[in-house]
Amino acid sequence: MDIIDWSKKIGNLDPSEMMDFISSLPEQAWQEFTDRQKRFPFHEQTECIPAVFADRSDYPCISLDSFTYTEDISKLCTDLYECFCYANHSNPSRREWRVTTAIIVKMPPNSEIGLHSDTHPYFGETHRLHWCLEGDYEKMDFLIAGNRIPMMKGDLIEINNRMPHQVFYKGGVPRYNLIVDFMKQ
Repeated sequence: MDIIDWSKKIGNLDPSEMMDFISSLPEQAWQEFTDRQKRFPFHEQTECIPAVFADRSDYPCISLDSFTYTEDISKLCTDLYECFCYANHSNPSRREWRVTTAIIVKMPPNSEIGLHSDTHPYFGETHRLHWCLEGDYEKMDFLIAGNRIPMMKGDLIEINNRMPHQVFYKGGVPRYNLIVDFMKQ
């Protein structure tokens, strides 16, 4: 979304239930969906577990693909949804927003996400939120237009992904973020 700032923090939620869920998954769960890494070389060092992923091939119509862990991840995101809606002056019970992408992204130690901008028109309509689940966030440089965006465990950060952004992660353990796109109904 073309928000004014590079990013804005909208809250902080305890990620322990989501991390318990992630820890319970078999290693092969990270191999179910590799399209993102294959299509976008700047994401090639990451792995992800999708809940929902927007098929934009017929934009402005989008279809939502679901996956093995869609229901489980959705249940763990109720508080995130409400936090986002209240931050955007909405009433969650009115269901003004729909989730069009929800993926858990793992960055391995000493990895990076290359410089890129999300230019598809879809990204001008969505709000991209990162929920910081686990990692050495003090050893991560998440840069938007060259500006370091502070992130800590539990933070909910909306980012302007239409601007050039990249991530340098020098942590000694994997970094896990849940990325969610919200779109008006």
